[in-house]
Amino acid sequence: MNRIIIRDVLISDLPDIVALNEHAVPAVNSVDEGFMRTSMDRAAYFRVVEQSAQPGRVAGFMIGYTPEASYESENFQWFKGHYPSFVYIDRIVIAPFAQRMGIGTALYDNISRFASETTGTVTCEVNIRPRNDDSLAFHAHCGFREVGTQETKGGTVAVSLLVKELAPASAAH
Repeated sequence: MNRIIIRDVLISDLPDIVALNEHAVPAVNSVDEGFMRTSMDRAAYFRVVEQSAQPGRVAGFMIGYTPEASYESENFQWFKGHYPSFVYIDRIVIAPFAQRMGIGTALYDNISRFASETTGTVTCEVNIRPRNDDSLAFHAHCGFREVGTQETKGGTVAVSLLVKELAPASAAH
């Protein structure tokens, strides 16, 4: 059985993460290893996924920030101006060899558990220009709702700003 293993990022993972990220452009912004190193320091949540059948090989990753982070993303700043507490999913990338295997869902479940223990709210954005119907459907299925839209990158991109409110861990017991 091929298990999904989610763990904190290690410095040794960064070359694989950068390569995965660059393969996913333009769905995510192009970044370098310096950005990823900074994210290790600033992000409240930076996890990678391995599959037990391929130990040590990064199958995907997710980065999330809380409002205290020093991060200049237009979408992060929008949430910072509208919500006092949240975990913002900055990016998620799944390796081509690992897509459609439940890794995205596992990461979203994992960050939701993290958020339920800290803030109770998960936020993210999905492109509506250019339109990403698969991602919009996935987020709706996961319980996210649109709370706004905005144009970014000088008006070349428009995003749907999404929120998922979670019951705090103490309320779930």
